[in-house]
Amino acid sequence: RSGTSTSSAPSAPKPTAMQATRSTDGAKGSALALIGELRGARGAPPPRAMKQCVEYCAWLLENPGGTAMMMSDDLMVAEATRRSNMSRLRGWLGVDAHGGAYLPDAYSGRITLHAGITSDWEQLQALIGGGVNRVANASLVHALELVRGAPLADAAPGQWHWAEQLRHDMIATISDIAVVLARRALKAGDLDSAQWAIEKGLAVGSEDEQFAATQIQLAHLQGDDALADRLVMQLTRRTRTLGIDLSEETVTLLQEVVEGRVRLRRA
Repeated sequence: RSGTSTSSAPSAPKPTAMQATRSTDGAKGSALALIGELRGARGAPPPRAMKQCVEYCAWLLENPGGTAMMMSDDLMVAEATRRSNMSRLRGWLGVDAHGGAYLPDAYSGRITLHAGITSDWEQLQALIGGGVNRVANASLVHALELVRGAPLADAAPGQWHWAEQLRHDMIATISDIAVVLARRALKAGDLDSAQWAIEKGLAVGSEDEQFAATQIQLAHLQGDDALADRLVMQLTRRTRTLGIDLSEETVTLLQEVVEGRVRLRRA
């Protein structure tokens, strides 16, 4: 029951531009890295509170036009601390080619970053703007190349509490991308590309049923029956623990993998 790869997998992703460096084309701004280790802007980081500055920048990206009070409440910091860290962040982000600050003073009371400041998460979302199922393979590969590890990987428990839903959204979206790309690759008989996509999903901690089923299908086609059986056991055990049912599609797949055929549904 072994499968063979009929086309080459995507080349191993190199460190991407999402490491929060200046754009190579001279375009203004920086990209904040959130999918993996947290990284901030290019240039000398502030001598203290660097990770807090990264968190502040992420909050501003997710809450454009927010107020100082909203920011202090979400980040659970005193106003004096917020002001100090905002000053550090402003100096870290620097200015554009015309001397305009990437973190302008909020004279209107609304805090908004320069349009040149973005994040790997925002760029990933732009790549799948038409919907994961409708996007071309090249865009899905590019999106997964941005994945360097689990979202907010080095944030300690209790930190970034305001971003917990954001973290789950990142994991779910990346998992969906990995499933779609892997299934397309499996359909084309390209096991290497499917493996690459699955590894990206594993890097962010994907655990949903569709991802697990795709991983099982890949192991089966690779002829790794021991891995396939182990993954089946993990999936069925998890569903029992959660008290949920598997979809009919997944049940059919598991029957094919474990028993070699689909059970007769009606006589």
